[in-house]
Amino acid sequence: MSALYAGQPASRSAQALVMDKIAAMNNPGNTSSDVEQLAEDAVILRKKLRWRAWHRGTQELDLMLGTFADRYLEQMDLQTLRDFELFMLAEDPEIQAWLQGDKPFPSDVPEVLADLFQNYDFLVERQIQLQR
Repeated sequence: MSALYAGQPASRSAQALVMDKIAAMNNPGNTSSDVEQLAEDAVILRKKLRWRAWHRGTQELDLMLGTFADRYLEQMDLQTLRDFELFMLAEDPEIQAWLQGDKPFPSDVPEVLADLFQNYDFLVERQIQLQR
């Protein structure tokens, strides 16, 4: 993949790291210790993604992605987590435009992830979180 969602090249090192992780996790020859490591990796990835979602740089995007992460990360399978990780590599203005509906999601955003975003009401979820 030479471009990432926004049509702009991602940093080669970040993109290469993600692609290496994906290749390793899709190896059908994984042993039980490999599976345990993958489960551990998923826990670490969820923590990393939650932190990144809440620390994007603008309060609006922090709230949109942070509440989304709080709501869905625990339910995501490993592939969707990896897709969300790739999604988070896009530039903030692009992500915000997609989430606000100003621009359509690019065709290479997996349908599962795009559907989660399109059916998610950020304001309602934030109000629910504040009431807890």
